[in-house]
Amino acid sequence: MSKPEKITETFERHGGFHSLEDPRVAKTRQANDDDNVVPLRQKYQIYDIPLEEHLERTGLDHLPQTQVIRDCLNHIKGDGLVEAYLRGSFSLGTADPLSDIDLFTVVEMDKVEDVHNRVLELLNEKYPVIATCADKVVADYGGIGFVFICEGPEGPFQLDVYMAMKGVAPRTHLFDCPRVFSGDPDYCWIEEKLRSDELPVRTERFMNKHMGHESKEDLMEFHLNDLLVISFMSEKHLSRDQYARGLMDNNYAIEVVTEMLMTSRGEATIHSSLYACDSVIKQVNEGDDPALASFATRLKELLPVSPSREKTAALLALGNDIYEHNMGQTPEHQTKMDRYFTAVESKYGNKGGNALGSDLKL
Repeated sequence: MSKPEKITETFERHGGFHSLEDPRVAKTRQANDDDNVVPLRQKYQIYDIPLEEHLERTGLDHLPQTQVIRDCLNHIKGDGLVEAYLRGSFSLGTADPLSDIDLFTVVEMDKVEDVHNRVLELLNEKYPVIATCADKVVADYGGIGFVFICEGPEGPFQLDVYMAMKGVAPRTHLFDCPRVFSGDPDYCWIEEKLRSDELPVRTERFMNKHMGHESKEDLMEFHLNDLLVISFMSEKHLSRDQYARGLMDNNYAIEVVTEMLMTSRGEATIHSSLYACDSVIKQVNEGDDPALASFATRLKELLPVSPSREKTAALLALGNDIYEHNMGQTPEHQTKMDRYFTAVESKYGNKGGNALGSDLKL
């Protein structure tokens, strides 16, 4: 397959086809094909290029998110970072001011928690975190990913950081990504052969803590953060008229709210929570908690509503009410919700309602 055909296929796979005449595609193709950029691993189209050179060649160096990328890389170098790649729109050269940052890192196996903490330290110092949680929908590369919704000088933004591990072979391969940092040019993560299931105890505990959520309280905190993240993504997609993605976002938000109802009752399902949603609504309505029954009724009324910013806000308001029903109202929680809605309003306007409700008419 030729390079132009591969790039076209990549755009289609990422959900946004662009003509090969699009200058963004040409800039990406130039960054990939230029003689000064030597392909590192031909099969997976991994190539080495300094971050600043990649941003300049793809015409992205003017975007405010690029400073976040620089800051992150500078902050975690020397703390177990082995490699760093860009994925998504910042890899392909199609990013715009609303695009999320997709940073893929490879770290020493015993430094996963340290790198996460360093990223969080930087963000809270320069780009205060509104919401964060482990990323449940990212492909399984054999490590762990996190999503951060942060405040920035030019409005809120989303940062996705994945941490694969040196010594743990890929479960899913990267494809067509610039490697913008390498501590050892002779090493490349995609060449790892062994899929080790033996992790350092500290790393295993860290991953279980963020993916296991054994207590009801931990689960509720995770669900709320997950809902805030997907609501932010929905705002972005719908503001771009990306209704198919908005539909996916709304469906995921329905999954999260369904899981919040199940967690409220101390239940879980082996099926997809979206698949189980109707039966969960029925069971909750037949239960002995009138507040939960009212939440289930609200969810049922939202199911047939088309994707919109108003529906996004209504689902978030519903999830917030379920959270408060279980966890109570605290000043810290209210501050968090207020920060989120202030950030969204500053970025997208106030078409989606507010932290306590929405403008959706059912």
